[in-house]
Amino acid sequence: MHTTLIHWEHPDQQAHTPHQLVCIVGAQGLQWAVLTAEQQPLVWHAVTCDQTSELLDLLSNWRTSSSLLRGDFSSVHVFYTHHDTVLVPKQLKDLNDPKLALNELFGDRLDAAQALQDPWIDPSAHLFYRVPTEIQNWFITNFPTHVQAHALTRLFGKKRADGASVVLLPGLALIALQKEGALQLAQVFPYTHPEDLTWYLLQAAQSFGFSPESMSVQVDGFVTEDAAVFELLYKYIRNVQLQVQVPKTAEQLPDQLPAQYFSPLFNMIA
Repeated sequence: MHTTLIHWEHPDQQAHTPHQLVCIVGAQGLQWAVLTAEQQPLVWHAVTCDQTSELLDLLSNWRTSSSLLRGDFSSVHVFYTHHDTVLVPKQLKDLNDPKLALNELFGDRLDAAQALQDPWIDPSAHLFYRVPTEIQNWFITNFPTHVQAHALTRLFGKKRADGASVVLLPGLALIALQKEGALQLAQVFPYTHPEDLTWYLLQAAQSFGFSPESMSVQVDGFVTEDAAVFELLYKYIRNVQLQVQVPKTAEQLPDQLPAQYFSPLFNMIA
């Protein structure tokens, strides 16, 4: 069973030329957006879905039914949000075998998942992660020249201010902790209740020596200031700020949706 969260189309879509396709794919669902060269969204669609087979059906149906998705793109970006991830020091002897490291941590999934790796901004580390083989093969078949990476790499694999960064997607929190200029944690945390996420962030902060009273937390994604998760974070940490990063060239966004919903997508392609 899937649930459509967002379906929006630019009111003057025909007057613009599609340039870029961006897909955010994970165990909890899918987002896809078609952008112009100026990063103006033409279509944005988001669904929740927890079955790989149903996700593949949705992708295939959209590919055949949407005239935009049947066209050619100058670039196609696929960002995975699956939570089997680990940031691995480069000196680890098994660096060239991410499958081994992931199997040790999350169990052996044989050929059901592909083990992948992204270089981190810090040359001493790589991000290992894995995605269902069927999902990766679908993108290879339909968009052979696509560029893929994990969302953690694109969101947090760059220099950031000290504190916590939390990007909220449906059913997921992507979290990074930075202290004294060094990344301490980059992780995907699936959650159902706001209390779960608040507890996890507080425990992670304490583990890495952060004080909730002084820690800065930047939040963006599928959240508003009156959402329960934002209010809980503010209650226990206080120094919580909603961050909105949308390029000025994206002149028209859905009026009914907060601009921060778009922030993760734009940050990933920045």
